[in-house]
Amino acid sequence: MIKYQVAGFYEVLKGRSISAILLLTGLALCLASIFGLGKICISEGCQVYQDYSLLGLSFYTWGALAFGSGLVLMVNQSKYYRGFIFVCLWAEIMLLAYQVIYLPCSECLLVGLLWGCLAFMEIRERVSLTVWSALVRPVRLAKKRLASCCLVVRLIGTV
Repeated sequence: MIKYQVAGFYEVLKGRSISAILLLTGLALCLASIFGLGKICISEGCQVYQDYSLLGLSFYTWGALAFGSGLVLMVNQSKYYRGFIFVCLWAEIMLLAYQVIYLPCSECLLVGLLWGCLAFMEIRERVSLTVWSALVRPVRLAKKRLASCCLVVRLIGTV
């Protein structure tokens, strides 16, 4: 019985290995952020958003739940898997829209990139991906401007 389940798991992953890697990467990133193990943020936005919560759970916890649930739905070949990815992509789009207005967060941008790539692999919904890419560009541009401003300030400080 267990051999069948393991074989089934590998059969599911065989066709969707990139999606599984994206889901596992997102899950690991969110769990590392929850436990404070791997801060990869280079902008001020991460410090602002780390205290944000929704229904009493931090955004990192929601991300871990979303990536973990997506992995479970994919492995079980659930009919709700693509709809779930679609909903998660639109939740990320709303977060990116908020960041376009305020401060960009490089960790959130990385998670957004994972959701965008995952949606591209799984649903290929043209409208969703167009909106996602339109929101990622200004956040990336703001991040580049922030990084160049920090570099200028550092250079001025060393002179």
